[in-house]
Amino acid sequence: MLAIKKILCPTDLRDTSDRGIDTALAMARHYSAKLFLLYVVNGMSIRQDPAFYKGMRGRGVSICERKMMADAYQKLENLAARKVPEDINLGIRVTMGAPGREIKQTVEDEYVDAII
Repeated sequence: MLAIKKILCPTDLRDTSDRGIDTALAMARHYSAKLFLLYVVNGMSIRQDPAFYKGMRGRGVSICERKMMADAYQKLENLAARKVPEDINLGIRVTMGAPGREIKQTVEDEYVDAII
Protein backbone atom coordinates (compact mmCIF):
# COMPACT_ATOMS: atom_id res chain seq x y z
CA MET A 1 0.00 0.00 0.00
CA LEU A 2 1.15 3.53 -0.78
CA ALA A 3 2.46 5.29 2.33
CA ILE A 4 1.30 8.90 2.37
CA LYS A 5 2.27 10.66 5.58
CA LYS A 6 2.11 14.32 4.56
CA ILE A 7 -0.28 16.03 2.15
CA LEU A 8 0.03 19.57 0.86
CA CYS A 9 -3.05 21.49 -0.22
CA PRO A 10 -2.21 24.92 -1.66
CA THR A 11 -5.22 27.24 -1.69
CA ASP A 12 -6.04 30.66 -3.04
CA LEU A 13 -8.67 31.07 -0.29
CA ARG A 14 -11.51 31.29 -2.82
CA ASP A 15 -14.62 29.13 -2.59
CA THR A 16 -13.54 27.37 -5.77
CA SER A 17 -10.63 25.76 -3.93
CA ASP A 18 -12.98 24.07 -1.44
CA ARG A 19 -13.20 20.93 -3.58
CA GLY A 20 -9.43 20.50 -3.42
CA ILE A 21 -9.50 20.97 0.33
CA ASP A 22 -12.31 18.41 0.65
CA THR A 23 -10.29 15.89 -1.39
CA ALA A 24 -7.17 16.58 0.70
CA LEU A 25 -9.19 16.10 3.91
CA ALA A 26 -10.54 12.76 2.68
CA MET A 27 -7.03 11.60 1.79
CA ALA A 28 -5.59 12.81 5.09
CA ARG A 29 -8.24 10.87 6.96
CA HIS A 30 -7.81 7.75 4.81
CA TYR A 31 -4.02 7.66 5.22
CA SER A 32 -3.91 9.18 8.73
CA ALA A 33 -1.63 11.78 7.17
CA LYS A 34 -0.76 15.28 8.26
CA LEU A 35 -2.42 17.93 6.09
CA PHE A 36 -0.66 21.19 5.29
CA LEU A 37 -2.76 24.09 4.04
CA LEU A 38 -0.61 26.57 2.14
CA TYR A 39 -1.35 30.08 0.96
CA VAL A 40 1.22 32.00 -1.03
CA VAL A 41 1.10 35.78 -0.96
CA ASN A 42 2.22 36.68 -4.46
CA GLY A 43 4.41 39.66 -3.64
CA MET A 44 5.61 40.05 -7.21
CA SER A 45 2.22 41.10 -8.57
CA ILE A 46 1.99 43.80 -5.91
CA ARG A 47 5.50 45.09 -6.52
CA GLN A 48 4.76 45.53 -10.22
CA ASP A 49 2.12 48.16 -9.45
CA PRO A 50 3.81 51.59 -9.11
CA ALA A 51 0.95 52.79 -6.87
CA PHE A 52 2.06 50.24 -4.28
CA TYR A 53 5.27 52.20 -3.65
CA LYS A 54 3.71 55.64 -3.37
CA GLY A 55 4.75 57.02 0.00
CA MET A 56 6.44 53.77 1.07
CA ARG A 57 10.07 54.94 1.12
CA GLY A 58 11.64 51.48 1.28
CA ARG A 59 10.91 50.14 4.75
CA GLY A 60 7.16 50.52 4.31
CA VAL A 61 7.24 47.69 1.80
CA SER A 62 8.31 45.17 4.43
CA ILE A 63 5.67 46.50 6.85
CA CYS A 64 3.03 46.11 4.18
CA GLU A 65 4.24 42.61 3.31
CA ARG A 66 4.15 41.56 6.96
CA LYS A 67 0.58 42.80 7.23
CA MET A 68 -0.38 40.89 4.09
CA MET A 69 1.19 37.74 5.54
CA ALA A 70 -0.61 38.19 8.87
CA ASP A 71 -3.94 38.81 7.12
CA ALA A 72 -3.46 35.74 4.94
CA TYR A 73 -2.57 33.62 7.97
CA GLN A 74 -5.74 34.75 9.75
CA LYS A 75 -7.85 33.92 6.70
CA LEU A 76 -6.23 30.50 6.43
CA GLU A 77 -6.84 29.84 10.14
CA ASN A 78 -10.49 30.83 9.67
CA LEU A 79 -10.77 28.48 6.70
CA ALA A 80 -9.23 25.67 8.72
CA ALA A 81 -11.59 26.29 11.64
CA ARG A 82 -14.54 26.12 9.25
CA LYS A 83 -13.45 23.14 7.14
CA VAL A 84 -10.95 20.94 9.00
CA PRO A 85 -12.22 18.53 11.68
CA GLU A 86 -10.28 18.39 14.93
CA ASP A 87 -9.14 14.80 14.32
CA ILE A 88 -7.05 15.88 11.31
CA ASN A 89 -3.38 16.63 12.03
CA LEU A 90 -3.08 20.09 10.47
CA GLY A 91 -0.24 22.42 9.58
CA ILE A 92 -0.86 25.95 8.34
CA ARG A 93 1.75 27.71 6.26
CA VAL A 94 1.77 31.15 4.64
CA THR A 95 4.68 32.21 2.48
CA MET A 96 5.44 35.05 0.09
CA GLY A 97 6.84 34.73 -3.40
CA ALA A 98 6.12 33.02 -6.69
CA PRO A 99 3.45 30.37 -6.00
CA GLY A 100 5.11 27.55 -7.95
CA ARG A 101 8.46 28.11 -6.27
CA GLU A 102 6.88 28.36 -2.81
CA ILE A 103 4.89 25.16 -3.32
CA LYS A 104 8.08 23.35 -4.38
CA GLN A 105 9.95 24.76 -1.38
CA THR A 106 7.21 23.63 1.00
CA VAL A 107 7.32 20.12 -0.48
CA GLU A 108 11.06 20.03 0.18
CA ASP A 109 10.90 21.61 3.65
CA GLU A 110 8.06 19.43 4.94
CA TYR A 111 8.90 16.20 3.03
CA VAL A 112 5.43 16.16 1.46
CA ASP A 113 4.27 12.92 -0.16
CA ALA A 114 1.26 14.27 -2.13
CA ILE A 115 -0.01 17.60 -3.41
CA ILE A 116 -3.76 18.07 -3.85
